Amino acid sequence: MRILIIHTFGLGDMIMFTPALQELIQRYPDAKIDFLIFQKFASYPILHSPRVNKIYHTSFKIREIIKSIVTLRKQKYDMSFVTSGTNPLKAGLFSFLVAAQERIGEYRKLKSPFFTKNILYQENRHRVENNLDLIGVSHTSFQPIYCLENLHKRTKSTTVRIGFHIGSNRAFAKKRWSAESFYILVMLLKEHYSNLEIFIFSGPDEEEESRKLAEQSSSKLCLNLPFDTMALEIASCDMFINTDSGLGHIASCFDVEIFTVFGPAKDYKARPYTKKGHIVKLNLPCQPCYGTSDFNRCKHLKCLNELTPEMVFEQITKESKVLVHAK
Repeated sequence: MRILIIHTFGLGDMIMFTPALQELIQRYPDAKIDFLIFQKFASYPILHSPRVNKIYHTSFKIREIIKSIVTLRKQKYDMSFVTSGTNPLKAGLFSFLVAAQERIGEYRKLKSPFFTKNILYQENRHRVENNLDLIGVSHTSFQPIYCLENLHKRTKSTTVRIGFHIGSNRAFAKKRWSAESFYILVMLLKEHYSNLEIFIFSGPDEEEESRKLAEQSSSKLCLNLPFDTMALEIASCDMFINTDSGLGHIASCFDVEIFTVFGPAKDYKARPYTKKGHIVKLNLPCQPCYGTSDFNRCKHLKCLNELTPEMVFEQITKESKVLVHAK
């Protein structure tokens, strides 16, 4: 049995596929499972999985896509899956050209003639659950995973380690809570809790803001770390606080308490999939609006601008199970 997983999205969406991947591995223990990944950094969560056979990479350029199709057709796959959220028409055509015998993917209104099995995309379900629908599983006991070669348990400490990620991909900057609000929240935590270690995680898209926050709050800056190193550092945190981003999904793979600020984004679709995850939002009638014309027209972003650091601090202190060790 040869299976191909086609994944066009980023790292966070890959992590949200890993429960379905574990179900596939359990169902087909002898299968060779390959991935075709369009955004190279999305491969990191599965790069060290002993059950992933081969990872192919491509881009959205037509020439590269054609080369990938030619390569993949030679593998003669028995089954292919397109991960949830991908454009059904484009995904279906690509899957058809790869020529797997059984081709599974989503549809919105009309079923795709290119898939041999069409699964209805359900907007009100979490991305993890949409991916499980693709493989015919209604629920799972598997949590998201990030496969690391050297994951060491953190030695016991009297301090509480809190990681912050204040940014996101620059293309989605309107989903971010302000850097100033994060600064006030850090200082509130430091003022009320003495045994804290604060880490500011940053990629290139929010480097300037993160560097400034780390300097102003006397926190440790974790800047542009290799993905596996960053995952190890996040795994060593007790708590992780972020705006909707892939790093929050990395935290969901480990025993970390997570507080994620949501503004226009769909928390029911993209929240970190863990029992230790907490959603921080105002619950305005207009939330969520991301991906709609209302989002494009919105000039005030009340969902983020009226969410004060004091509100977030109050929710964290009420709901956190780890801060009791920081006093």
